[in-house]
Amino acid sequence: MQDKKTILAPAKLNLFLKIVGRKINGYHLIHSGITFLNLFDKIQVEESNKNEIFYKGLFKPLNGNFNDCIINKTLNFIDLPKKTYFKITITKNIPVQGGLGSASTNAASLILLLNKLKYIKLQNPSKYILIGSDVPCFLFNKNCIVSGVGDIIEKKHH
Repeated sequence: MQDKKTILAPAKLNLFLKIVGRKINGYHLIHSGITFLNLFDKIQVEESNKNEIFYKGLFKPLNGNFNDCIINKTLNFIDLPKKTYFKITITKNIPVQGGLGSASTNAASLILLLNKLKYIKLQNPSKYILIGSDVPCFLFNKNCIVSGVGDIIEKKHH
């Protein structure tokens, strides 16, 4: 990657959400309808000599970084080639912890961009549930019905 690449990470809205059970590990089993909103975080990625994550925008963390930064978690989870590092700048326009998928959309959008640029090979979306419950639906990136712990995705029928 020669220059800075930019991707928009959309917010989502649960049209309905029903908790249908609970797993032994405490995760909720759900049934939910998801659509996407015209509200986006902006993610800029460029190669670097180390991984650096910067936040700006209305909903950036006050101390400069989130305690449980999903971008760090994503970079550690995906299988990047050795000595591949990125400077990632995220403009937070989506409210954090508002149920709109703010962190998960950032993780999924980064995965999609790195796949498009051929740094990684995209796996089955359900594999990414370990990063965050909403990551698979953001990777699917279409209106859908989600069940399980967020790992089972069906195309929404009209």
